Amino acid sequence: MTTPVMTATPAETVQALPDSLITAFYARTEPLPGGHLAWTGARDGHGVGVLTHRRGRYTAARIGFRLANGTDPVGPVKAGCGMSGCVEPTHLDDRPRRARDRAALRIVLAPPRPLCAFCEEPVTSGRVDSAYCGKSCRQKAYYWRVAGRRAS
Repeated sequence: MTTPVMTATPAETVQALPDSLITAFYARTEPLPGGHLAWTGARDGHGVGVLTHRRGRYTAARIGFRLANGTDPVGPVKAGCGMSGCVEPTHLDDRPRRARDRAALRIVLAPPRPLCAFCEEPVTSGRVDSAYCGKSCRQKAYYWRVAGRRAS
């Protein structure tokens, strides 16, 4: 029995994978320690796991991604667990998911940005090695320094 699976956009439905394709997928895999799933089925000339089912040719990673997410992947599917060739559905990521993960890691692991010497906000534009966050703060600081010299 197959039913449509909802995607991220409610108006859009993706046809669910047939049960026979899911059975064929799991028949060609082998569980490994650590929750990984190794592909034991056929491979193409590049070493990518493939499955031919009812005149259709599918890569093992794309089937696994569809099983976990209910949507077609965007771009190449790769194992996010770090194990080459893993086809465990929950370990597979497409291009947007990898980009999102990299952006999140940059936020978490990036060194803190220096504070502007004038407005005390993080330097987000201009030169990071500068004492000021942008042109307006540099000009304001210059005018303050000039005004201070004239007053003395």
